[in-house]
Amino acid sequence: MARLSKKSLPLIGVVLLLSVIGFFVIKTDTRESEKEIPEVTIPKADISSENFIVTESDPDKGTKLILEADEGSYSNEKDGEIGSFKGFRMKHQTKEALDFELEGESGEIDREKNEIYLSGGLKGKTAEGYLIYTERITIQQNENCIKSDEAVTVEGPFFRITGKGLFMDMEKKTLEILKDVNSVFYKRAIDL
Repeated sequence: MARLSKKSLPLIGVVLLLSVIGFFVIKTDTRESEKEIPEVTIPKADISSENFIVTESDPDKGTKLILEADEGSYSNEKDGEIGSFKGFRMKHQTKEALDFELEGESGEIDREKNEIYLSGGLKGKTAEGYLIYTERITIQQNENCIKSDEAVTVEGPFFRITGKGLFMDMEKKTLEILKDVNSVFYKRAIDL
């Protein structure tokens, strides 16, 4: 009988291990692995998260929109991709500076129409320092304007204007209250 040296034991162990693996590979029925896996349709899941952030840039116009919300989600509807969010803060800026900031309770983004619908205690501030308050607005990004049919208040350092309806042209940087306009000028403005 031949003596086994301690040096050849690891080699014998490897040979035995390979033999066992080979046995199981040969014994395994290859027909099972050839079966087709049935096709499964996975429904598109809505994307939702806390700290929802959307940024959109238009290099041609030199504008950038940044929208941050406490929570939000995207879903694919029949009419296109719709994003909804709650507790938002939005900034619109040009190359030169910040145009305006806006915050409110909730909103939706319609990617197909390229519109943003905002509602719920909206408070805005323009780069010039004017404050805007309303309950609902629509931002039409293709036309680069903001519209509202709701009651609107605009405040400046020495005046307060209220009315119904708002049109703000982002390119021309004009703001217009559409009807039922009531203006109040503070006394310190007259004294200047």
